[in-house]
Amino acid sequence: MVVDPGMKSLFWSSLATGTEQHTAQFMAAQLERVIAEIHRETRALVVGVLTDNAPNMASAWELLENKLPVFGGDIFKKILFMKKIKEDALSIVHFVREHHALLDQFRHLQRTQIPPDQARHALVIPVATRWYTAHACLRSVLHNRAILEDLFQSSRHAHLMERYNAPATVRSKLLFVKELIGSDFFWQNLAFAVAMVVPVIEALRELESDGVPTMSRNTRRRVRAEFYGFVNERWKFVHTNAISIAYLLDPNTDPDGFIDSDEADSISQACAFAVRTGMLDRLEITRAQLNRWLYAFADEKRSYTEEDKEKNAGAFPRHWWRSHAKQANAKIGYKALNLLASYVFSIPTSSASSERAWSIFDYIHTKKRNRLSTTKVEMLAFVYINSAAKTNVKLDLARLQLYPEAEEHDIEVNNHEDTLVM
Repeated sequence: MVVDPGMKSLFWSSLATGTEQHTAQFMAAQLERVIAEIHRETRALVVGVLTDNAPNMASAWELLENKLPVFGGDIFKKILFMKKIKEDALSIVHFVREHHALLDQFRHLQRTQIPPDQARHALVIPVATRWYTAHACLRSVLHNRAILEDLFQSSRHAHLMERYNAPATVRSKLLFVKELIGSDFFWQNLAFAVAMVVPVIEALRELESDGVPTMSRNTRRRVRAEFYGFVNERWKFVHTNAISIAYLLDPNTDPDGFIDSDEADSISQACAFAVRTGMLDRLEITRAQLNRWLYAFADEKRSYTEEDKEKNAGAFPRHWWRSHAKQANAKIGYKALNLLASYVFSIPTSSASSERAWSIFDYIHTKKRNRLSTTKVEMLAFVYINSAAKTNVKLDLARLQLYPEAEEHDIEVNNHEDTLVM
């Protein structure tokens, strides 16, 4: 785990040691390998190595410190800055907790000044064998800054502080604690120290958790990445030129729904589509004019009021454009955009109609009719598909597939002389 106060923590690598003995030489070699990898790949310098306090690791620290310019072992002991911050914070914690009247007033201020829905942090004394409790100690002092400043600096607690003016040893501790609490430099260093250790604490909390295996974090990331891949591929499939242009020309859509450069790309695609279809020559306009009108319409939609949106609600885009283009006071360019809309919105949104036609061929050319010629199959499909367009009969294709000889269907269709009974 690579940690630095100026960046988010980074999981670098892990190692399954297998049957290897965890000797000091082996552990030092592995740590040295990782340090070299980090420097080689990122050009960053590793200045400290933090591990547990097992005897083999203590020996590994010494080997590393003799070979590389790094701090090893208990970071709070090796780095003078961290050591001083820890000692100062612990002085405040000990002084408050060792005097019952002071501790009781501290807790009273917490209850009265901190809202019930917010957490109240007790002052923590670190445990020597659990180095992360040192972080808990620093954090508890930092979170209670306002309470400590009120307790030691407010005049309303002067009578309480007078209790600790004697003996001299207690008075010297009180003066030292007051000096720390009144120092902005101390609080700045304390906040920096807490921020520097937080990423390591979070990583250890995950690694030592019984309820959530660390493997599951990687699994969730992989699952999210897989789903993102599916969505991205589907988006590429549906995000076609026709869909983009249709979204632009639909009076019910909001241009602000475009992502990144989609709006400009859609307008460019619409102009290219107009060139390919010969629309520009047919209307005797230039590409620049169409480009200007498309941008103007997108800007017009952004200015729609709620009343305008209600008027357009539910309108089919082709009908809307046909109606507005025929108006006497139609805006310049509406005629061209109407023709473009008639082209674009004539494109089916799916292949359902084609698939339906293929199914009809399958209905007709069954095993019982496998001797039909290709021409006859095409003729029957033509009559079957187009008969509904010529009459008012609604054909139930699914029912017809299951019961092609149904009498009800024959009777219904026989009422129309122009319809061929199949």
